[in-house]
This record gives sequence, C-alpha cells and structure tokens, in this order.
Amino acid sequence: MSERIGMGHVYTEAAGTGIEWLPGKARLWHGGKVVAEAAHTTLTPWEFWHGLHFREAFPMITHWGFRSVWTGRVKVGSPEAEPLADGSVWGWLTFDLLDQPRRPWAITDSNPVGIEPPLPPNEEQMANLPLRLTLARIILAVFRDELPPNTWVAVTSLVAAGDLDRAFPLTHEAAAEVYGGEWRLVMGDSLMTAPLRDALCTVLGLHQPVAA
Repeated sequence: MSERIGMGHVYTEAAGTGIEWLPGKARLWHGGKVVAEAAHTTLTPWEFWHGLHFREAFPMITHWGFRSVWTGRVKVGSPEAEPLADGSVWGWLTFDLLDQPRRPWAITDSNPVGIEPPLPPNEEQMANLPLRLTLARIILAVFRDELPPNTWVAVTSLVAAGDLDRAFPLTHEAAAEVYGGEWRLVMGDSLMTAPLRDALCTVLGLHQPVAA
C-alpha cells in the first residue's frame, strides 16, 4: 500500500483538514474537501479519538499528523554549565533550518522530571504531541549520555498507523517503557500529568464525558 497522510486532529473549517465527528459517521477532510467518510459506533468524540477509532475508520491512511506534518533533522547540544534560576538544566536544540535554527530546551528540577523541548519556527502547535515527545526523548538521550551531543537525528511529526498505540500509551507505566523512564512533558507552566492517550485528546480540544 502506498503511503498516504491523514490529519488526525479535530476538523476546523479554517484549517480545512482533520476529522469531523458526527453521530454514526466521520468525515476526513483535506484541502477543504471531504476525501473519505466512514461509519462508526462511538457515542462521543472523546471515545472516537481515545480509542484511536479513526485508524479503523480510515484504513487507507498510513501515517497520521496532528496539526503538523513537519519533518526534518535536529541535533541536541550538551547541557550548559549554569542551570536556570529555577534549577532546570538547559541547552540548545538546533533545527536543520536557515531561519532561527537554534532554540533552548530544559529539564526541570522536579519529581518526576519535566522535559520542555522547543518546536520549529512556525510549528508551535499544542496538538503536535508526536514531535514534542520525539524531541524530548532525544534531549533525554543526550542528557543521559545515550546519544553523543550534536548528532543529527531525523525526526517527524507523523505517526505510522500501526504505531499509534505505542505513541500514545494508556498508562504512565506503558509510556515509561516506550519513552525511556518516568518523565513528563512540560506544557506551559506545568507538567503534563495525564496519561498520553488522555493528553492527546485534551490537546485536540476534546472533553472527557462526565459519568452520570
């Protein structure tokens, strides 16, 4: 099957891309047009995305993006000698771009530690959780001496359809196995405390139904 990219975020008219959830059916949009439609049995948008049912609804999609398809190379430098005022370790992450290629990363002095990766210029999308997680894991690898500093690494915002469960585990314990230990993403001024599957739904703007 040839590679085909689909956008897995919630559809907005302004973007013209994403998935439009309707009772009993879902529509996949691209370029302002519906490119596929499928039936589903989920009762709420949260259930649809949390269960990754978009994958089975649109099996022709081989790779999913969430508000971004950014793909490129990055390198992470060694931690700077002096920590930040709050005790965080920090350094530089370089994007293989001509425009503002270098941006700071940080690892917080907390339990569990938080990792705050930068995103490429013009790509600061909350929904782009896959790229945030990938960059954070590379930062952690350099910090732990698992990867030599300033090694160019290819990264992507896309997730292969078959890797969605692994990319967004249901529990912190499962995430620790995938992403190399107990750490959390820094989102804004706080740590992302929810399991990654819940976090995906939240950054997509979904709300978990309240049990009656």
